[in-house]
Amino acid sequence: MLLGSGVFFSLLSSGKIELNKFGLILQQTKLGWILAGPLQIPESNSSEIVSCSNVASNCLFTQNDKLLNEQLERFWQIEDLSSDNTKLSNEELDSEIHFRKHFEQDTTGRYTVQLPLKSNHTELGESVSTAIQRLKHLESKLARNDDLRKQYHELLQEYEDLGHMSRVNIELDKSNEIHNYLPHHAVVKEDSSTTRVRVVFDASSKTASGLSLNDVMMIGPAVQRNLFDILVHLRIFNVVITADVAKMYRQIFLHESQRNLQRIVWRKEPSEEIKHYQLNTITYGTASASFLATRTLHQIGLNCKNTEPIVSDAILNNFYMDDLICGASTIEDAIELKSGLERVLSNSGLTLRKWRSNKQEVLNTSLNKESENESQSQYVISSDMKRKTLGIYWDTKTDIFQYLITYKDLKKPITKKVILSTIATIFDPLGLICPCIIRGKLFLQRLWQLKIDWNEEIPGDFQDIWRDFIDTLTDINKIQIPRHVILTKPSRLYLHGFSDGSEVAYGACIYIVSTDDSGHSLSNLICSKSRVSPIKTISLPRLELCAALLLAQLMNTVRQA
Repeated sequence: MLLGSGVFFSLLSSGKIELNKFGLILQQTKLGWILAGPLQIPESNSSEIVSCSNVASNCLFTQNDKLLNEQLERFWQIEDLSSDNTKLSNEELDSEIHFRKHFEQDTTGRYTVQLPLKSNHTELGESVSTAIQRLKHLESKLARNDDLRKQYHELLQEYEDLGHMSRVNIELDKSNEIHNYLPHHAVVKEDSSTTRVRVVFDASSKTASGLSLNDVMMIGPAVQRNLFDILVHLRIFNVVITADVAKMYRQIFLHESQRNLQRIVWRKEPSEEIKHYQLNTITYGTASASFLATRTLHQIGLNCKNTEPIVSDAILNNFYMDDLICGASTIEDAIELKSGLERVLSNSGLTLRKWRSNKQEVLNTSLNKESENESQSQYVISSDMKRKTLGIYWDTKTDIFQYLITYKDLKKPITKKVILSTIATIFDPLGLICPCIIRGKLFLQRLWQLKIDWNEEIPGDFQDIWRDFIDTLTDINKIQIPRHVILTKPSRLYLHGFSDGSEVAYGACIYIVSTDDSGHSLSNLICSKSRVSPIKTISLPRLELCAALLLAQLMNTVRQA
């Protein structure tokens, strides 16, 4: 179809995305998105022309869409109260049976596991060429950042030094076993207090057959308590201790028969010959890694159930991935628990680090004198010590929860996608700032009624409302919420629930009230949940019933936690 230039401007819509600094843009029109702008890269002493022979919609915004999907998934998981880890699918049940059948523990206490592969794993195709191509792309990226290149080299060298990967001589390797290569890249985690640069292995990279390693692997069920339960439980302890397992994935070995499925290519300098390696441990990026690691941790807890019941309970119920969050009634009990956890986990090759507590006395203990000086710096609670505990900032010195909300995209076009991404990044698993977040949800509901595209700028009056919301959102950072919600020695505990509904939203909240034998009483908000009322008109009595149902579900969850 040919159109005259006279209708060009009448076809333009408000959506526009700048793809690079040279003027290449995506422009939304009434006929769809168009690509426009120069393709020649203006470099000195270069006449290189970038040509594109194939454009596919799923090639655009890949990283941003992936990040948004992860944010949304986490956001809705936090909002959901109906998750039930006891009901396993057939695949999850097969993964559990596979783990029980194949896990091993050697004479040093370390665990070896096997990947829960599907029956079609033999259909994996050639993958080394893709891995080599991705390696060269990675080298180009690292060449532009000396600091990143140095850290990445040191990290992979550590893998080899610790035996977490080993060299493979492909010239001597004449076996007919299936070989699968994993491309890898660097991820920089700015807020990490230990390893800022990490290696991520791409087990979703397709082989020549169209299948990836993750495609032929069962994922496995969630074996740990959900985040909501752990944080609710955390709030009743007088003394809290937290830590994480150092390099947890890399402390659990993969069976030798499957290590060929985790091969990589690597070299220190582009001028060197490409070397082949195999990864010997559970690998971050594989679909079953989380299950295998947490299930191994769970097994350690089961094994010490009879000999160390208190430690076993903490391992089984107070870990979220590799983060330990537990507590005790007294400092003495906390010290004993800490010592027991260090002892039991170290016997299986797992080391707890980054200890934190609201009581300094707990941190002045160590498993042995040799590690005391090394770990002492991690134990000190300074005036500015605020560590991020599962998305909530817990100030160990004042024993309060805080939020840290920032918004740096004020100059970007305000689109529905940007708004949804911003709302999804506000992490509030206990619903302690529900009244603030519900405003964002209501605003998003109004945008849905406009039926505008994801990347289209919202109308001017809506932009003013959004900016006003963002300007006030950072005031949440001033809120301080006590972590501990009951008296030190309560004789009775009560849960009081409240719910209400309106034409725009409904919600429920639960307070915990504690009393002691002296007649003292303390009341604190422990959690809340809110929902946006449906766009379709519903009577107010029905909405109040929805709020009552939400409260019943919330109360049941809190009682179990």
